[in-house]
Amino acid sequence: MTPTRPTDAETPHAVATWSDLPDREPTHARVEGVDLVVVRYDGEVSVLYGRCLHRGVLLGDGHVEGDDIICGVHGWDYRVDSGISEYDNSEVLETFTAWVDAEEDAVYVDAAEVAAWADDNPQPYGSPESGDGGDGAMQGSANDIDGGAVDPEFYGEPDYEKEPHAHYIQKLAQQGPEGIGEHGSISAMGVPRTELPSWDDLQILTAQLARTPLDDEAPVDTELVTGPNAENPLRLDIPISVDHIGLEEVSAWMRCEAYPSRQRDRGRAPA
Repeated sequence: MTPTRPTDAETPHAVATWSDLPDREPTHARVEGVDLVVVRYDGEVSVLYGRCLHRGVLLGDGHVEGDDIICGVHGWDYRVDSGISEYDNSEVLETFTAWVDAEEDAVYVDAAEVAAWADDNPQPYGSPESGDGGDGAMQGSANDIDGGAVDPEFYGEPDYEKEPHAHYIQKLAQQGPEGIGEHGSISAMGVPRTELPSWDDLQILTAQLARTPLDDEAPVDTELVTGPNAENPLRLDIPISVDHIGLEEVSAWMRCEAYPSRQRDRGRAPA
């Protein structure tokens, strides 16, 4: 932080009220079409570029851990004072000259400096305060949205190869299970209705109806007994799955446990 206005600051622009800034709580600001994040820490103030370098999420929605501001979506980190990522030093947020005017009780940046940086780094993001979602959702910000929802379209189309479930996760975050149903999305897996089997094509055997499905809330006993008629049956409260790698070893152990005499026959003392 610069305690007083720099002599070369051409156009001071207030980005926050100093006395209203909580310690180590990121605050969003916007100057010259650029999103900024303002952080007060130990009597100092830092103003950084306000978008995460990963997916462009507003860092004003993040939080501070120690000396790092953490993105609220995927956890990317940046030093509060320098903008350098501790995880990968090549990832660096732009830092802007900032100072506090005690008489004005305000934090300032030089708008000309921000504008010059924006000329070299055109911003693809609209104002998060404009709200293009049409349903009360603000673009790219979660703190000031009714219900805390973010417009899923704001950050553009995700890379479906790397993040195939991004839109579904955003929908869950917006609507919760109430908007989707307790069993999640249910569909015909993309098969056209005309190609789906009809009731005339279905054959139901009597045995399939011998035991009707249980209700969702019905208690279920998960105990599994292997070798119920053995001398020492194996009882498990929760069934386990044994893959082919350890099947032989487990089978041998189960045989020995069920029939201790076989251990003596093989020259091994029972456990």
